[in-house]
Amino acid sequence: MSVGRRETLRRVLSICVKELCDELVNKLRNKRKRQWVREWIRRRDRLGASATLLKELASEDPQSYYNIMRLTVPKFEELLKMISPLIKKEDTRWREAISCRTKLEIALRY
Repeated sequence: MSVGRRETLRRVLSICVKELCDELVNKLRNKRKRQWVREWIRRRDRLGASATLLKELASEDPQSYYNIMRLTVPKFEELLKMISPLIKKEDTRWREAISCRTKLEIALRY
């Protein structure tokens, strides 16, 4: 193989490798990032039933709260205080753990 032909082949190969590398870098940059926690789940601390409805019922209408939870507010708080150390989970850097209050409300309601 002549020197000129080798040099041409080397240039063509280097151009191909560069193009492939550029294409790979572009794919990696444009890769769609996945969310660990969906947006509607992220809003539940502000807009969920535990954050709004049950707190309002506990303060404004204790009888309706009792009908939903089958416990009075003081009894619920007492039970929550007793079981919180047993059901508490740690928050991670990716998402917050479900609160003990919410877990107990779900367990009693359903």
